[in-house]
Amino acid sequence: MQYRVEDKYIITDDRIAYLKFQLDALMQKDPNMKGDSYLIRSIYFDDLYNSCMHENEDGVNLRSKYRIRSYDKDMSYIVLERKSKNNGFTHKEQEEIDEATVRKYMELGDGAERNPAAVLGILQDVSAKKQAPGQMASIANAQTPEQLAVPTNTQEVKRDGQTAKDDKLTSNNSLITKLRTESELRLMSPVNIVEYERTAYIEPGGNVRITFDRNIGYTTDISKFDSENLEAIPILPKGQHILEVKYDEFLPIYIRRILNGMNLTRIPFSKYYYSRLAEREKF
Repeated sequence: MQYRVEDKYIITDDRIAYLKFQLDALMQKDPNMKGDSYLIRSIYFDDLYNSCMHENEDGVNLRSKYRIRSYDKDMSYIVLERKSKNNGFTHKEQEEIDEATVRKYMELGDGAERNPAAVLGILQDVSAKKQAPGQMASIANAQTPEQLAVPTNTQEVKRDGQTAKDDKLTSNNSLITKLRTESELRLMSPVNIVEYERTAYIEPGGNVRITFDRNIGYTTDISKFDSENLEAIPILPKGQHILEVKYDEFLPIYIRRILNGMNLTRIPFSKYYYSRLAEREKF
């Protein structure tokens, strides 16, 4: 499993403009962008005890979270992701998920009203569709996550900074299988949607990715995942956004010099955690 460095900073509009001016001449723009940015929406999962939220709050070194992600409100291409963190380093797995399954999650409505039983029903339906004849009995008798593994027709996904090595999944580590297992053990269900606009730059050397994530907001209404206007509630003060710097083994010196010249302060920041914090503070 390959982990990456992922540094995050609070950044303002004027500093974004200055940094973009610098990067335009030195780095490639993400070819997935239509114009200056693309829109990301993610449905996040958590259990009845809000463990993903509290693990982030408590600074637990080894933790993970699941999300369903779309780009530019395109329901024809949606991915299920599992993002893991280990001592400050991150790893992301992706698997494409079909629109029909996502719409079943959307039917659950308000994420504040947890329904883990309905989630298990959805995941069992997905798993059943993936089974060849004669395999269902062995899954019904499975006792461990490894025994629950199911075949899947996953393909290599190359979006939002993933490498082919990270993306390629086998029947033994299908994300649907992992999510189903954790849902059974921890009673996980969709909690909210987080939305933001992303401008991304890439540098092949070091597999570097620099992103500006602007206008970050959330809603607990899962049914709005494909909505034209999400009416998201902001999680940061007006004019504040997030700069992310991601890379593998090294950060090229010319990028490091530009960032050092900005006098930015690195912070721990989770969009999911801050969305839940904003929701909690409403009450």
